[in-house]
Formats: sequence, C-alpha cells, structure tokens
Amino acid sequence: MKDVRALHALGDVLDAVGREGVREHFAQDDLLRLALRLLGALLRIRSVDVLDDSFAYPSRNEYDPEQVFRDSFGIFLDLPVHDVELRLHRQWAVYAQSHRWHDSQTVEVAGDHVRVRMRVRVCPELEAWILGFGEDAEVVAPAVLRAKIAKRAAGLSAICAGAGGPSVRKADQRRAEAPAKPGRKGR
Repeated sequence: MKDVRALHALGDVLDAVGREGVREHFAQDDLLRLALRLLGALLRIRSVDVLDDSFAYPSRNEYDPEQVFRDSFGIFLDLPVHDVELRLHRQWAVYAQSHRWHDSQTVEVAGDHVRVRMRVRVCPELEAWILGFGEDAEVVAPAVLRAKIAKRAAGLSAICAGAGGPSVRKADQRRAEAPAKPGRKGR
C-alpha cells in the first residue's frame, strides 16, 4: 500500500513539473533524475501523522522564495555571494550549453574550453558540483572558491594515494562518535 501511495505522490509531482514554466528550466534527464530521487525518498517514509494544525502560506509580499534563493546554488542563505567563473574542458560544451544550473549562468565555448559564469553563494553544493567535473574543471574565480577546491582535491589525492588523508580520518572519527541511529544496525 505504501508503494502505491508513493507512486501516486510521484505522479502528482511529475504532473506539476510537466506544467509550462517549470519544464523549461530542466533538461529531460534532469527531470528523470529528480523523479527517481523523489521516488526513493517517498519509499523511505515509514509513517505519516496527520495533524490538526494548518499552515497559511505567506503572500509574495511577505515571503518570496525566488528572491530569497536568487543567489543560491543550494540551500545555504548565510554565505557571501560571489561572481564564479569555471573553465571546463571542451568535452563539456554540449552538456554545459544544455543544462541550466542557475538563472544567472552564462556559458561560452571558446577554443579548447568552456567558460561557465554565475553569481552565487559559495556553498558545499557548489563545491560538490565543481568536484563532479574532476580534472576537467578549473575555478578561475573567486580565489576563495579556488582555494577550497584545491584543498578538497589535495585531500582526495592523499586518500587515493593511500595516505588516508584528513578527510578519511575526520569521517572515521565522526562515525565513531555518532550515536547509533534507531532501527539501524551498527557498521
């Protein structure tokens, strides 16, 4: 029964995503990826409690999420906004031109590379996105983001070289100190 409810909820979301105005912001493969992630999240729901409480959504004058998240790449709001510039290997040209990661982005194919520019907050989601391009991405600006990516790449390099860099040690320490989650067996 739970699986059927999850599929119905997923259908409702896909109907909303398929509406004009939403569809134009996503590439087709992005919509499929979103739908699968949503289905996975819905299937993990174990129970739902219906409350008597209600929520009155504020008017656009009181709260406008488009304005609040205008400069966000992810969910963080308390970080400074920067003009970000990436240089990607030319093999990413079609991908970069067909994907919309942020409203402020511009994509320029020039010679052997692709320049992606956007005005966003430097946040963990942005860092992870850049790292996803691997050695095919270079942060041109800002310097603070370039330094963060360099540090993360150096840590990853140490891990891959077998040195068990600081990231692995920190992750192991966090796991050892974390309380066991209810309903889960220890690792």
